[in-house]
Amino acid sequence: MFLSTWLIACLLAAYTLLHAYVWNVRRKYKHFPSMPVKFGFSWVAGGLSEIRRREKVLIDAGKSHQLFEILSHIAQENEWDILAAPIFAKVFLYVNDLDMVGQILTDRHSFHKSPIVYKMFTSIGGVRLLGKYGLLHDPGTEIWAKKRKVIDPAFHRNFLRTMMRKVNMTADNLVQNFTEEGAEGEAFDISDYFEEASFSTISGCGFDWSMDMIERHGKTIREAIREGLKVIQLGFSEPFTINLPFCRRSEKKALNETIQKIRHIIKGHLEYQIANMDGTEPNILSHITKANQVSEDLDIENLVDEYITFLLAGMEGTAITLSIATFYLSIYPAVRARVQAEVKQVLGSRTVVEFEDLNELRYLEMVIKETLRLKPPLRVTYRAVVRDGVYNKGRHLPNGSLLFIPTSVIHVDPRYWKDPLEFNPDRFAPSVKRMNYSFMPFSLGSRYCVGKNFAMVAMKVLLARMIQNFDLVNPNPDIKDIEVIGKVTTRPKDAVKMIMKARKCS
Repeated sequence: MFLSTWLIACLLAAYTLLHAYVWNVRRKYKHFPSMPVKFGFSWVAGGLSEIRRREKVLIDAGKSHQLFEILSHIAQENEWDILAAPIFAKVFLYVNDLDMVGQILTDRHSFHKSPIVYKMFTSIGGVRLLGKYGLLHDPGTEIWAKKRKVIDPAFHRNFLRTMMRKVNMTADNLVQNFTEEGAEGEAFDISDYFEEASFSTISGCGFDWSMDMIERHGKTIREAIREGLKVIQLGFSEPFTINLPFCRRSEKKALNETIQKIRHIIKGHLEYQIANMDGTEPNILSHITKANQVSEDLDIENLVDEYITFLLAGMEGTAITLSIATFYLSIYPAVRARVQAEVKQVLGSRTVVEFEDLNELRYLEMVIKETLRLKPPLRVTYRAVVRDGVYNKGRHLPNGSLLFIPTSVIHVDPRYWKDPLEFNPDRFAPSVKRMNYSFMPFSLGSRYCVGKNFAMVAMKVLLARMIQNFDLVNPNPDIKDIEVIGKVTTRPKDAVKMIMKARKCS
């Protein structure tokens, strides 16, 4: 009897202490609107039950159900720009206030990438993915700052000019593939071809891969990147269990075998390139090699991490955007006609896009930007507050807060965009002004995507050559939009099929 009474007393004391600790955390956010929390024993869990309920509704409806999307629905229902979501002793802040968004993205010393979220890119279940100090996911250490300073010049104007020959070669191959695949007049999935072209561009231009190496290893590495992203997706879906040794064993075993294979290929290429780098034109590889020397903590494995990071980022986002832009061009004939007219005026019968042509392809760039607005490859940006005394408009942002910036929601918010769901490239005309921080497909501030100009050049060349050589016919003209899925990068839910009808370059 005494023992049971003592046990009950200990449990009550523990619960009381836990309750007090959680209350002390949440009171720091009382100045922000908060999602509903039930009182009683489940109070400690915070908004978890409401999140689970809404998640089930979205799953049953066949819709995407990421946490930021659930918080977005709650915020929009209540017309809140900021929403506090307490879950146990952690409070997540959903932020759709552009002034605060700007502060978060531009103040590198107060806001870092969240290690809670981005650790998924480091390793999963003991399998090394992109390592600890990758340019993409390093929270914001001094090593990151030094590396970024070295890598930034890799994408200057001179490098972009030198990459044109190889991008045009990739465009030639893409046109040839589309010609052969579309010869019978049947619809086919264009996504794999754009993925292959994007990979060829980043590997050939950035890392000096030969066409022979791309043919021998390109497919293996593209498949490995896809498999790696799938497991990272699982990590976002199952953050508390993915690293347990008995969970997802088959997936992690397959991932380990795949990752080891591509790390072996890349390490061999690195060693050869480094040994023969003297006298060659600077490229992405030469800059990340130099960046890897900024700290004694970095070794050859870190260099492999960065190499894979650039291949992944350069391939995935570019390929997705190209597929979706092609879809939009197929269902908006007036837009397509304007792009065709612009390409004809700029290129004429030439089959090579020169560097100077890029600035003249203005409307095509507007089409790409409108595609990125409606379907950004990264739908949400995560940050964490890393110091005390951070305020916005008098509102305190407690140290340790995890912040969600919903890029895909901001991009279609009617407060920032007129007719936000309409595909209208003219909203990106030079004369049209837009609100600061309302468009950020490549992020903004010090952590903006270092390869954004590289990606834009590649997309303009590949789309211009496609439009020059083919008329696009959508086999499903009744479908006016494209559904995307994904927790890391977003991609079309279904195959993007197209009929390519050859046209003369004149």
